[in-house]
Amino acid sequence: MFFLFVVSACIALTGCGQSSTAKDQKSRIIVGGSCEGCEAVYESPVPLDQLNNVDTLPDFNDAGPKIEISGIIYHRDGKTPAAGVVLYVYHTDQTGVYPKQGNEKGWAKRHGFIRGWVKTDKNGFYKFYTLVPASYPDSRNPKHIHPTIKEPDKNEYWIDEYLFEGDPYLQYEKSDRPPRGSNGIIKPVMKDGMLRATRNIILGLNVPDYPKADVTNVQSGLAIGANWCEQQRLTKIALVWVPSPVDQESSRLFKINPDGKNTVFVYKKRKVAARWVNLDYTGEDADNILNQL
Repeated sequence: MFFLFVVSACIALTGCGQSSTAKDQKSRIIVGGSCEGCEAVYESPVPLDQLNNVDTLPDFNDAGPKIEISGIIYHRDGKTPAAGVVLYVYHTDQTGVYPKQGNEKGWAKRHGFIRGWVKTDKNGFYKFYTLVPASYPDSRNPKHIHPTIKEPDKNEYWIDEYLFEGDPYLQYEKSDRPPRGSNGIIKPVMKDGMLRATRNIILGLNVPDYPKADVTNVQSGLAIGANWCEQQRLTKIALVWVPSPVDQESSRLFKINPDGKNTVFVYKKRKVAARWVNLDYTGEDADNILNQL
């Protein structure tokens, strides 16, 4: 996260449990903690090294709201596209259950047959076609799609589910933890007779034990002297909270490096007067910031 202190005319402050397979763990980085069912990523009918970056799930030609979901998977910096990342997804049918065909093996006995696998191309791009799933019967669970990530040099791990903006049951989906991978709420838009939605993903974002770059010399944030308020045509700001790098647009505007623990700005007379990266929020840090106000 990052914090922005803006003074004078401009003041701103910005700062399912799825167990991991034992395959090749000695040669891989273990991340993500408990991950029940994530081994299903290896049950792809196509070898993982031969996967395409586009897949159509088995329910797509059934009756129901068709949807195309696509996006870019980025490395931990939130900017560099990640190639060769496998994304496994599964979800309920139009009655809210995980349907079976009777010949399921492995995790398909739990996940059902509506599932798919894609592997990002050189640009980090992925796309899959399916139907919008239904909520569990007689529940307040929002409709959702389960995703699992498998990077080439790491074990499989879960990220936040795909959820759907406008779902009335979203109000019951409360969480105190920051989103894993990215904010999972997608916004479907009708285009050319089909719903379409985008979700970009940042590998390792808020994933336990995920390796981070050395942040001792990380550069982050707008340059000192930059007139950000004028650039954004802002004349009156009292207080603004912007989470980062979850809020990718704000991160871009403020030039925030997600490998930094935090970035703190002080604005004076509408320009960046001071900037700190990776503060520990000690009393000394607080004094340094207050001395700039």
